[in-house]
Amino acid sequence: MSLSVVAFLVLVLAFAWGSVTAVNAGLIAIVAAYAVGVLLAGMSVAEVTAQFPASLFFILLGATLLFSIVRVTGTIDLLAHWAERLSQGKRVRVPILMVALTAFLAT
Repeated sequence: MSLSVVAFLVLVLAFAWGSVTAVNAGLIAIVAAYAVGVLLAGMSVAEVTAQFPASLFFILLGATLLFSIVRVTGTIDLLAHWAERLSQGKRVRVPILMVALTAFLAT
């Protein structure tokens, strides 16, 4: 089996484990990346760390913080209520409106 297939299977296992337990799947995946990189690919820890997309990490961290604040303040409930009203009773439109709202906020 190639290293890419093994790495993919380890990633799938990490997310499956994170889905059925209270452990954060992202943290499991980071540990798994270091394990696969160092133990199976023969990379050094510095080489594995150099492959880590730090800019993407900070974007995800900021988005997570934003949505945590939005959830605590009740704004997400308000946005969901507005999306429901805009959908005019057609429930299939709600996810489309939420994706459009997310795209608008992200730009």
